[in-house]
Amino acid sequence: MDKKQLSLVTVNQITIKPITNEADFQETSALIDALVDADLLEDPDERKRALDLLETLTVLAIDYEKRHYDILRLDPIEAMRSEIEEFCFPAATDVLLR
Repeated sequence: MDKKQLSLVTVNQITIKPITNEADFQETSALIDALVDADLLEDPDERKRALDLLETLTVLAIDYEKRHYDILRLDPIEAMRSEIEEFCFPAATDVLLR
């Protein structure tokens, strides 16, 4: 489901279902992206429904990610080094992490 299709979907048409495969996960991720700004909806009932859906879909997506994606666990120093190298200057890594 792409962004154009999501704009046609109203909050009341979204159904909650288990995420059982990668296609379900991608569809749920697209819905989450579409609902991220749900707190900006003017109608209070629609806003509440959209925020509830956002929370529920996010919980389902996180659960799927935990079961199907490896999460790299770095020791704290390696994590800092990686962040500095990615977002700062690689040359600064040795100076900052002595």
